[in-house]
Amino acid sequence: GGKALQLSVIKRDLQLPIPSGFVITTNAFYYFIEYNDLRKPIDEILSGLDINSTPSLDKASHELVQLIMNSRTPPDIEDAVLNAFKVCQWTKNQDIRIAMRSSAVCEDEQSSFAGQYLTVLNVKEDSILDAYKKVIASKYSPRALYYRINYGLSDIETPMAVLALEMIDAAASGIIYTKDLNDPTSMHLNIHSIWGLGELLVRGEVSSDVITVTKEKNPRIVLEKTGVKHKQMILSKNQPTEVVPVDNDKKQIRSIDHTSVLTLAEW
Repeated sequence: GGKALQLSVIKRDLQLPIPSGFVITTNAFYYFIEYNDLRKPIDEILSGLDINSTPSLDKASHELVQLIMNSRTPPDIEDAVLNAFKVCQWTKNQDIRIAMRSSAVCEDEQSSFAGQYLTVLNVKEDSILDAYKKVIASKYSPRALYYRINYGLSDIETPMAVLALEMIDAAASGIIYTKDLNDPTSMHLNIHSIWGLGELLVRGEVSSDVITVTKEKNPRIVLEKTGVKHKQMILSKNQPTEVVPVDNDKKQIRSIDHTSVLTLAEW
């Protein structure tokens, strides 16, 4: 899948730091469908789908998601996943929590599926297999069905891999755009940053700090805009995540320091 491929390239070829983890591959997805004899009922539901009808989309999506969630993950896949968790070189020695993230074929490519599939955060070892089914079931959300079919992609062409990545209890998170979207011809990149975990930025619920940096061997900061960040998402012991208010003295200050900005730009 798209995300897992890019992360592996970042680690293997560029030797940059990424969270520890493993991938449940697209082959496992195909095997899940085959093991539970789901191909025929999936095709039957899709054949009756009218993507221009919201009720039809919602009904088909509900039926497809239930097919996945009511099915059994093949025992050898279960064993392989739990073994991968045990042997992975996690940075912590105890109470490991992971993020289960979609990594579908065609995701984050020209036919971008950004934000259309599910991420399950702060997953414990005993919840991995349930989270896996939730992520692959999100392949059949109404929005994803509409987009995929409208784009001319078949169900078989878009299998779902799932990334299992160690959760980082982040002080700040964000996104780097390697082109300045306001001036694509410039040799600038933009770093967007917020306090805590990055999901609130992805959802558009928090105004980010935006730092514009030159794309050169020794990058320079050329512009900074500080967003007002009223809330942040943090890890929680009793539930996957928690949204809490940002301290008053941090709401209007940058969530990332200049040294980190320049390090990210160099990477």
